[in-house]
Amino acid sequence: MKKFKRTISFITALIITALPLSAELSPLTGNSEDYVSVESTYPSWFEGVTEDGFRYEAHTMPERVSYILSYEGTGPDVVFPQEIKGYEGFEIWRVAPRLFADNQTIKNVDLSKCWDISDGFLENSSVETVILPKSLRYVPSDLFKNCKNLKHVEFGDSVEIISESAFEGTDYVLPDDMAAKVRNVYYDDGELCVVMGDWAYTLWNQDAKMWKYNGNDTDIVIPETIDNKTVTMIDRETFMSDELETVNSIVLPKTLERFEGLELKNPEKLIYDF
Repeated sequence: MKKFKRTISFITALIITALPLSAELSPLTGNSEDYVSVESTYPSWFEGVTEDGFRYEAHTMPERVSYILSYEGTGPDVVFPQEIKGYEGFEIWRVAPRLFADNQTIKNVDLSKCWDISDGFLENSSVETVILPKSLRYVPSDLFKNCKNLKHVEFGDSVEIISESAFEGTDYVLPDDMAAKVRNVYYDDGELCVVMGDWAYTLWNQDAKMWKYNGNDTDIVIPETIDNKTVTMIDRETFMSDELETVNSIVLPKTLERFEGLELKNPEKLIYDF
């Protein structure tokens, strides 16, 4: 009986070994019937280059997503893909930082389908015209830094903030409505902070979250609005305890919806009337 089992196992192994490797490595077509056995038939990720030069990874586990790793095309016209051909349904989850930085072959770049634009995305490139995503709320730092050939930028209606260094080193002149949105920004603990007077705030959905107070008033009144946004949240580190020794009072705004408790030595200094 044991000899019979060993014979069956040996035959099974031969059959599996004889399967063509191309069956294991063939690309997904995006059809629903191919997805039935994706996790059991294919490796958990694939890497390749699209016809127009975007190097990518496509992952099947734990979710079907794809990543743009680099751009290896030659331009001059570039259209950022909404999805990778052959991997329809795989959401582009992440885009490499500074994807087109230092590229001297691109001229016309359509980023209308790109949701993840990082600092320096096009820095020091030969780009001339750019279409930004309609959903883009923040034009990041150094986005077009030292892009000497930049002539035209198409902004979406969602732009709220433009970093003051986004167009540094270019001759591009912002339209008046966009120039009014230029702000001093910085990152703190992974959060984009916008400086307005003595305050720094972060975007919180469509509202503002107070992040830091940089003033020296002894009686502090937190405003109900900042930069045309309603203040609905205050971070617990907006006021550091050591900085409150000379503070007499802090008046909280009536618009407050969420309050991450301040670690105060003297909590009686808080004044609110909701």
